[in-house]
This record gives sequence, C-alpha cells and structure tokens, in this order.
Amino acid sequence: MEGRTGVVTGVSRGIGRTVPSVSAEDDARAVICARNAGSIQSVTERIRAEGGETTAIRADVCDQFDVGRV
Repeated sequence: MEGRTGVVTGVSRGIGRTVPSVSAEDDARAVICARNAGSIQSVTERIRAEGGETTAIRADVCDQFDVGRV
C-alpha cells in the first residue's frame, strides 16, 4: 500500500479503529472519518505518533452531504 491513500469510515471503534494504524505501518495515507469528533482526534494522534499521515473528517456516511465532503 506504499504511497496510496485509503478512506476508512467508522474509526470510532472496532476494525475501523485498527485499519488506519495498519495503513501507517505500510506507508499509506489514511483519510479517516466517524461521527464522533473525539474518536477521530484520538485515532489521528495515534497515527501521527506512529509516523503516519492522515486527514480526519467528522462525517456520518448515512448523510449524503457528509459523504460528499469525504
């Protein structure tokens, strides 16, 4: 995945919370989103502490407007 960008939704918990860290290990960039801004912030901090790159967006993937922003 080196040099690629992945979009990960649902980073508040479960597999969505784990995938961005794996991407950082593989030198991939992650665009992360979740409904909970606090969760996004903690995942962003973890990814950056591991040397990864990320863009964080508060979004609800059930909302068409939010999906358009992602």
